[in-house]
Amino acid sequence: MKNLLRKAPLYLFTYISLVLMFLLTQFSPTLEVYFPYFGVEGETISAEITSIANTIEQMWLEPRAQDHTVIMETPLPDEIELPESSDKSSNDVLAVMDEPTPTPIWGEPLEDIIAATEPASYYKEAPVAQSYFDDAVFLGDSRTEGLKLYSGWDNCDFLSDVGMTIYDCLDRDIEYRNISHTTAREILTTNHYGKIYIMLGINECGSNIDTYINKYTEVVDQIHKWQPDAIIIVQSIMCVGAQKSASHASINNPNLARRNERLSELANDFYIYYLDINPAVSDENGNLREGYSFDQVHLYAKYYSLWCDYLLEHGFVFSGLRR
Repeated sequence: MKNLLRKAPLYLFTYISLVLMFLLTQFSPTLEVYFPYFGVEGETISAEITSIANTIEQMWLEPRAQDHTVIMETPLPDEIELPESSDKSSNDVLAVMDEPTPTPIWGEPLEDIIAATEPASYYKEAPVAQSYFDDAVFLGDSRTEGLKLYSGWDNCDFLSDVGMTIYDCLDRDIEYRNISHTTAREILTTNHYGKIYIMLGINECGSNIDTYINKYTEVVDQIHKWQPDAIIIVQSIMCVGAQKSASHASINNPNLARRNERLSELANDFYIYYLDINPAVSDENGNLREGYSFDQVHLYAKYYSLWCDYLLEHGFVFSGLRR
């Protein structure tokens, strides 16, 4: 009972303070009409009353349950004052005030948030207009050379040469847009492309398949370093005619099919894509169609349009983010 009587004035002052603060906030607009400076002074009085009430509550009343997080303003580094008796450096104090590790938003696991920051853009096959190839370049051997000569496409670049292989494609002396004695390396490290098409392999049929794929991988990785914003489309090696396939020990369609299968495994659905162009020119048995070639290997000029049409039907269009 004595403790209650001793604390009664404090309780009473607190309640009066709260009532006065309520009245000030409720009637301040009306009082400001008659007393122009009341707005400023009223805020000062209200702040003082709140401060006194909080002090009384902390010193005399029962403490409230600390079941909530208090967010405190952190002073800037140059505003921190160290006690004179402190033997800690300012770096020690700043280390203590480091921000805590952020927690994920409710309903969004932390793993998803991290995954969303990783590069995961991808493309899907879709029909495109010829303007799609405005930022494209084709790297290849005599077949790609034929595409350059007979496609009629002058809005893209060609880095090709008769006899080119995956082993010398980057440093082979080639002609580029009427510029002689240059290399694919020089062009790919100078120009900027959005799509890079590659078809190389008919001249390498006699080489070891693992050696061929390893070198192909090395070339693709190097091109990606030079052109990190481009997608690389690995085209299948075009099939050959039935007579050529049956008569040649290495340049035959079963061998090409095995190599194309390995090439398809290079695709990563991020910046490397595989495009099988053989459906454009092959028959039901997987051979180059009869009458399409003069030597069972290279297309007649008029049939390069089939390759062009297939490329237009199977462009790679940005589709969004893979989650």
